[in-house]
Amino acid sequence: MVHLRFMMELYREQVEQGRYFLHEHPAYATSWGEECVDEIKELEDVDTVVGDRCQYGQESKDGHPVKKATQWMSNSPEVLKALSQRCTGRNGQCSRPAGGDHVIVAGSEARRSQVFPFAICKAILTGFRKQPIDDGRLVLGVAGVQRPEEDLSDAQLEKIAKRSMIMEDGVEIHKIRVDEEFKDAITGQALVPGMVRAARRRELEYFAAKTVWKKVPRSDAQKYQGKPPITVKWVDVNKGDDESPNYRSRLVAREVRHAWESSIFSPTPPLESLRSILSLAASDIPGVLTHDRHPESPRRTQISIIDIARAYFNAKVDPEHPV
Repeated sequence: MVHLRFMMELYREQVEQGRYFLHEHPAYATSWGEECVDEIKELEDVDTVVGDRCQYGQESKDGHPVKKATQWMSNSPEVLKALSQRCTGRNGQCSRPAGGDHVIVAGSEARRSQVFPFAICKAILTGFRKQPIDDGRLVLGVAGVQRPEEDLSDAQLEKIAKRSMIMEDGVEIHKIRVDEEFKDAITGQALVPGMVRAARRRELEYFAAKTVWKKVPRSDAQKYQGKPPITVKWVDVNKGDDESPNYRSRLVAREVRHAWESSIFSPTPPLESLRSILSLAASDIPGVLTHDRHPESPRRTQISIIDIARAYFNAKVDPEHPV
């Protein structure tokens, strides 16, 4: 069980980081009913199929077909499709082209069946090769993984955004469905999708104008910091009210703070601080310099409140050590 839970943790990390995984166990193994396995099954794009080994060339030492139903779990549709062939034979007969009677998997045959036949290995590799093509990350005739966004469909662009930008469930940068529901990140109140769309567009336009980011290969994160890129998410709020809405959308980084570090808050001072400053400016306290309140005096007491509308990480960094 410890090993199984560990494997499920690895699979979850693969999914969250936009990578693929493949899990195999006999179709009727009790492990498929474990809670940790069920949790992985519920993840987006994760599915299971059952395939019969005889359809991939699994044989006994005497050349008889070995059925051995095997269940596979993955977040790659192409891999699952390649591993889903079932035997349609009846009364112990195999439906493979060569035919034959199935043999019982026991003793030495059980040990032999632990080794995948060549056809299964080929199916797995073929599926994993087709998947990045379907995702739009691999282009036939071009060396290496490419990102020709201008040649992709909307569905492919959406899939790339979810995988390569590690966006949260339901979060899309380029488009928002009219029927999609959004909630205020602070109050939890429902927001108007169209106004959220406009707020997010303003945010991205500001990103482009101020060159907030520069697109670089994901491999740079592993190269310079030894871990995947920091994930991002949308934070949508209505700073106004229902009568005078003021929608603000921010694309922010997640997981900057470690579990043992103090929380990071916005530097905006609370209302109590403003009231205290106003009280000090309006009061003459004994023992403290008296305020000059003449409107034309260069030494008059003044209060200045500055609100930063948009703030971003904008400091220059060393490209060799971007920390």
